[in-house]
Amino acid sequence: MNNREARLARVAIGNFSSSAVSFEIQIFESESTVYDESMRIEPNSDDAVTVPSFVIEEDLPSEPGAYRIEYGISGSSLEEFDFSNSIDTDCGQVHIDIREADRTEIFVSDSCDTI
Repeated sequence: MNNREARLARVAIGNFSSSAVSFEIQIFESESTVYDESMRIEPNSDDAVTVPSFVIEEDLPSEPGAYRIEYGISGSSLEEFDFSNSIDTDCGQVHIDIREADRTEIFVSDSCDTI
């Protein structure tokens, strides 16, 4: 774990599986919880494959920090992602894609500009 601090501007979650899922996400700054949500995410429709199913923006802190994200399908063990170790700029976004068989992928955009 490094001490790099960056602003987490947006978390976008896309459900690219064929069925709705119950999803959990928690965001920590150091050891403090800054966001905690459980949600049901419907699958993306065929004409919205590039549009996230759920976006977290307004509820995120506006200050740079050492953010860590725990996420996953409800009922399974949560995966951990260290945002601060995964970004090379002072501001970025996280994208979480839900795939078939409850598999998830996560990646970072080194920019605060919405894609």
